[in-house]
Amino acid sequence: MLETQIKQWRLLLYISRLRFPRYPAYYFPVFVLLQGLKKLRYDLKLRSLEFYLQPIPNVLFEQLQSDQLVNSEHTLFISPTAFREYVVEHEINWINLVLRVAKSTEQKVETQPDQSLVSIILNKQDVSLLCQIAPHPDVPLTALWVKENLVENLNERYTRSGERYWGRLQRIAEGQHLPAIVAKANIFIYQTPYDLSSDMVDYILGRYFETPRLLYRNHTYQIPLTERFLGNTFYTKNFAILAHMRSLWFKCLNLDSTAGGFEMNGIVQKSLTTLQQTTTYNNFLLPEHFDGLHMRPSCPFGLRKYYDSLRSSLQAYMKTENNGLVQNGIYPVFMLRGERGIGKMAVLRSVASTLGIPIYYADCSEIMTSISSQTETKLSSAFNKAKICEPLIICLESFEVFGVDNEGHEDQRITGSFQMELSSLFSRKYSHPVVVVALANQKESNTPKLTSLFLEVIQFHPPTTGERLELLRWISLSHRYRLPNRQLHKIAEQSQGFTLSDLELLYGNALEAWRRSKD
Repeated sequence: MLETQIKQWRLLLYISRLRFPRYPAYYFPVFVLLQGLKKLRYDLKLRSLEFYLQPIPNVLFEQLQSDQLVNSEHTLFISPTAFREYVVEHEINWINLVLRVAKSTEQKVETQPDQSLVSIILNKQDVSLLCQIAPHPDVPLTALWVKENLVENLNERYTRSGERYWGRLQRIAEGQHLPAIVAKANIFIYQTPYDLSSDMVDYILGRYFETPRLLYRNHTYQIPLTERFLGNTFYTKNFAILAHMRSLWFKCLNLDSTAGGFEMNGIVQKSLTTLQQTTTYNNFLLPEHFDGLHMRPSCPFGLRKYYDSLRSSLQAYMKTENNGLVQNGIYPVFMLRGERGIGKMAVLRSVASTLGIPIYYADCSEIMTSISSQTETKLSSAFNKAKICEPLIICLESFEVFGVDNEGHEDQRITGSFQMELSSLFSRKYSHPVVVVALANQKESNTPKLTSLFLEVIQFHPPTTGERLELLRWISLSHRYRLPNRQLHKIAEQSQGFTLSDLELLYGNALEAWRRSKD
């Protein structure tokens, strides 16, 4: 035995001398040993890494996970290096995510007197989630890309806001059960102001659960209502509704296994799971802070002051119970006024999405008719959406044509009807806020009495040079190739009077010209 080992060592030293004649023979075995220790140290470091959750836009997340066998909002995208360390087999890409949900020291001191003992204990415990894991080359080593909705679900459950989540990854333990297909799932459909028939809802849910979906109990999920997802025929047939309604939300209430047991998570599939809709559900949606597909804020940088103004105004009405403003006849009725394309709709959508309030769009050019009684009926129908869905923002588009007769003068009857509808709307008791926001594509109002009914008129002015530069920087974040800063400064200085929509078109043309000049 000893002689065999000595022969092997001599053979290794001989090969080392032939391969590296410039160095002593014993250097190579020592080098291999040191490299092995280095690799072992690196692997141990990876195993002990703490990761932070980096939310990404919901739309981008859906694109990245489209090739997964089971689609889930609980998928983690991780760097390829960490993926190779934690996943042994690509077919079994499940992992335990152990999150620290304990609040910061400052928050503990402030909230401890008001918390129950159970709440304090729960907030000190780590939370384990069973998730899918997938590699992505753009993810930093210590980051986990997750869907924005997952972070908001965690914020809602553990009453955290603005704090980054940290946690660690653990391999699936031997004997640990992976998610199984459940026999029955009970869900709440979030109420919507649009007239969705039961057949439409069944079709949308059927399309969604054609792909196996991992659901967690008491989590809220979003179904994107895009033409690609729903199919061209269905989308075209219901375009009047789907043009404004971007998604359908539901909350998972219960999951029952085939043995009749109670499950915290499970896979739901159309042909294997009985889906039961309990009832409709009125509540805030999960906040969304990103602009669709792009890794940029939903509010353009140069319009931030208008966003802050509108959001601070709405914030006073978020509490509906015993709200002194509404009780004293000060109703949440606001107007955003400015020339077409200046960014009014972008600001409104950004405020609504970050507050989790759906919008019902009513075009005043369709509400106004030559017969006053028909106009009053259509206006009443728009305001009655608050009876169906709350919270709600009723958005009156093209408001510059409302309350104006054929000769361009203010129509006193329509103005009076609008005032009566407002009084009727806010005389009801709501569990969640209801707000009216009008968008007027004009610089000045020609209906002073109608304008006086609004609590606040936010006037959008043409952007200054600095604001145009901020808008261009925001626009550039949606492009793969971007103009250099000196070009942005030049465009901002030479585009006086341009609005947000003008700058988007201008940036696209300038980027194309710049790329051609480089080629």
